[in-house]
Amino acid sequence: MLCIIQKRIIQKTYCLTRQFTLRAILYQENQSEEYTLTPETNFTSIRRENASFLRIAIIGAPNAGKSTLINSLVDRSICPTSSKVHTTQTKCDAVYSSENTQLVFVDTPGLVTKHEKNRYKLSNSFEDDPKASANIADIIGVVHDVSNRYTRNVLHSNVLNLLKSLQSEIPTILIINKIDKLKDKTKLLEIIRILTSKTYWPNFSDVFLISALKSDGINNLKEYLMYSAKSKNWQYNEETYTDQSMETIIKQTVRAKLMDFLPNEIPYMSHLTLEHLQKSSEGGIIASVIIENSTKKKSSIIIGKNAERIKLIAQTCEKELQYALRAPVKLILCIKTKKLT
Repeated sequence: MLCIIQKRIIQKTYCLTRQFTLRAILYQENQSEEYTLTPETNFTSIRRENASFLRIAIIGAPNAGKSTLINSLVDRSICPTSSKVHTTQTKCDAVYSSENTQLVFVDTPGLVTKHEKNRYKLSNSFEDDPKASANIADIIGVVHDVSNRYTRNVLHSNVLNLLKSLQSEIPTILIINKIDKLKDKTKLLEIIRILTSKTYWPNFSDVFLISALKSDGINNLKEYLMYSAKSKNWQYNEETYTDQSMETIIKQTVRAKLMDFLPNEIPYMSHLTLEHLQKSSEGGIIASVIIENSTKKKSSIIIGKNAERIKLIAQTCEKELQYALRAPVKLILCIKTKKLT
């Protein structure tokens, strides 16, 4: 209870002393059946009476908690999450619609340099997607991890370089994440002072203290964004909650859980194929994913003793997918070793 009180005092204190206010980013201008977008679906401008809209680009260093934050904001596990870096490989829209307001959160890969991209053999999306998404956003949320004692007082150079390259009129907010990991909450004020100073980025319009994993502070952030929405047509229809297909969500979820359960490079080197996807008349989903590896040793590691590991991975994926798709899910994981040619 004391920690909660400390956090609230710190947040209120900053709100009273910050240089920028909500007005700096304001503009003058029933759930039914839900579904993901299919390739033939195209919603570019949805007319709605008294509609308001806000596109939020979420950026940050690898493993800062961007995807976990977005999932918490939309109350769905749309974006893949794991304990390892580089879980998010390409940008993804997660949609939250309430009454006349629609928020579109853009999840992006963790910001990396060209050297890091080449070293870890990452796709071009790691370099291109964050900047492209930020440039077309109405507001940019910078997620900063304070759980690491060595980097909590430092805004990552990749993040800072991106902010400096953007159009100056795009508002930015600082989202300090993983505050539950910080035992001494009084350090938060000093962290805020440093990160919003001229040394880093003094242009933040506001600061939020959250724990994305525990959903602490999420409602305050969501209310702020809802109030910041512009008078504008929606991008997606009311029932749409992501621009990702169901097939993509299933594959990304499996890959993310492989990262949690498997060591070293195995999850990154495994090739995933969605072999079968069926929707039952009762609304359930049955899917089969092939996990292909280059050696029998890697395949046996995934399977585990008495197939216990692969069963646990499948069960964890099913639970995650049920949260994402709002339907019962039966997932079958098949292990395959690629034949050498």
